Formats: sequence, structure tokens, C-alpha cells
Amino acid sequence: MKIVYSAPDVSVSDAHGGSVHVKGVIDSFKRLGHDITLIERKSDIKAFRNTAYCFLWPLFYTSYLCLFNKVDLIYERARIFGGGAILAGKLFGKKTIYEYIEPCVELPILTGEIKQPLTSLLRVHSRIVNYYSDVITITHENMTKGLPKDKCIMITTGTYPERFKPAEDDGKTILYIGSFAPWHAVENMIKAMKVVNEKYPKAKLVLVGSVGKETLDKCEQLTKELRLETNIIFSGKVSQEDVPNIISKATICLALFDKNYLPFREFDYYYSPIKVHEYKACGKPTIASDMGTLKDLVKNNENGLLVDESNIGEISSAIIKLLKNKKLRAKMGAINRQEVLEKYNWDYVNKQILNRLDLVNKRSL
Repeated sequence: MKIVYSAPDVSVSDAHGGSVHVKGVIDSFKRLGHDITLIERKSDIKAFRNTAYCFLWPLFYTSYLCLFNKVDLIYERARIFGGGAILAGKLFGKKTIYEYIEPCVELPILTGEIKQPLTSLLRVHSRIVNYYSDVITITHENMTKGLPKDKCIMITTGTYPERFKPAEDDGKTILYIGSFAPWHAVENMIKAMKVVNEKYPKAKLVLVGSVGKETLDKCEQLTKELRLETNIIFSGKVSQEDVPNIISKATICLALFDKNYLPFREFDYYYSPIKVHEYKACGKPTIASDMGTLKDLVKNNENGLLVDESNIGEISSAIIKLLKNKKLRAKMGAINRQEVLEKYNWDYVNKQILNRLDLVNKRSL
């Protein structure tokens, strides 16, 4: 099958989650025998021009591909005022899949980024694109607000079990990979390490990422104030190729998110975080916030531990519990690895989506 995958706000060569997501999807489709044409970000365009670019470029390029090439399926990553590829595909009678990884229509309205009359325009635009989508993928049940529920399929994201593999841990490294956005509760990870290091002086927290300068600066200052310079390591930005090796050397992995972040308060935690699947693929026990989709991925005392990310005592106690029990870590890690082999991998995810599309095709015959 020949697939056009439109993600005009993402460059697959970058290291952030969106790039990893898009690369994972297209690599899997290729492994499954499909031919992929990718529409990705080629330049940085700001503000309204970026929105226009991300709608018009997929609209025109997808139309061109449908006119002059054989195209079977249009697959688009949803974004605010997106859907250009979907509309072009439907114009030429192609099957369409719209991929929501967050409630991208309601979020800018909730946070005040979109004002009237653009709020009404955005919702009308979204309804049109959803109407012409045959399948809509979502990662949390609360994301169905404003969506045609009969078209929605609940999915997770995935990872590559052949790239992310288990290895012997070093017994002392706690790892976080991601941004320094305020909703990641990184400052609380650092505060918890102060308690952990009283019992395990050699334990170290490795923080991988560089996005979010304001919070990063606060975290570096907090580290100095707590005199943890030898125990907190800021690794900065790393390439996608380096991530498997970094995770494989870790002992415990963290996925903490601030439940007081306004969108999480409104929708619960709605992402399917790729980092958690990567942690699991490497056979690592994960400490995660007790909220939203994280509770589906991390079962307390089975394959990891759930904590209140605002409670420093809970975070530090969870880390200490895993540091002192290698057998427990190994048991949790084995469960995590098996789950990825069975269902948290890109091939499994894409097969689910294509099976749903087949059902839609059969109903339309």
C-alpha cells in the first residue's frame, strides 16, 4: 500500500518525542511492506504563517501526489488548524487516518491561546476535518470531546524492541529523559535525590534533555543549593541513536508529570509517552505519576511504582525501595520487556490501526 504521512510541524531528524513518534510510525509501515511518502517540516516559520504553512503545504502536495502518483492512504498527524492532507485525500477519494496525540483543538482554547472568533472557526474547521477522516486515533478517552466517537480508536504509541534491549544495570543510576517543561516535575526529582543520597551517597540522577531553559536554569540552581553537583548530572541534548544505550545502563527510570498542570487537570494525563515504552523495552522498572494513561502503562508494584509527584517523600521512598531490591527490579523489568514485545511496539500499533481501517472499508462496500 502507498501511504502519504503528513507531519509538517515535525522533523524526523530531531530528538524530541514528536520526531521519535513520526520516525517510529513510518519505519514500522516500511517494515510491514508499505511505501511511505513523508511530508515533514523543512523550515521554521513562526506564528500564523506556520499555521498556514502546515495546512496549505500538505493540502497542495497531497493533491499533487494523488494526481500524479498511486496513493492508497492518507495518514496525518493532527495539529491546530491541520487536516490539509486529509481534505486533499478525500477530494481524490482516498482512505484517511487522522492521528491525535493530544486534544489539540481544545488545548489552545482552554489555555487562552485562541480567542473569539478564532475559537468558533477552529471548532468548525476541526469538525470538517474529522468528518472526512475514516479513522481517528486517540490515546485517552477524554480526547473524544468534539470528535465523532464511532470513528475513534484508542491506541498507545510504541517503540523498537530490537533497538531498546535489556542490559545489566549499574545499581545506582536514576534516569529521566525528556524536556524541562514545567509540567515534568523535574525539580521534585532533584529534591527527592537529596533524601535518596543520605542513604545511597553514590546514587546519581541523570537528566537528559535541554528544552525548557527557564526550568532548566531553576534545576541547575536548585542542584547547587542542595549541594548535589556530584549526584545530579545534566546530560543536555542527545541524539536518537544514543538513547537506547543511555537507558540500558540505568537502574531506575522516571516519568513524572505535574497533575496540577491545567490541561492535565481538565483532561487527565492524555499522552502515551514514548519514553515509558523505551524504558520498558530496556527492562527497567519505572516510577511514574499516579494519573491518566500512566496508570495503564505502569501497574503499581507489578512493573513499576506509582507516586504522587508532588510528594517528595513518596518519590524518594520509591527510588530507595528499588535501589535496595535487585530481584524486584529484575522482576519488574522482565514484565516490562514482555509487554513491549507483545503490544507496545510500533508494528503492533500500526496493525491495530490498519485493521480498524479494513473494517471501515468493509462497511462501506
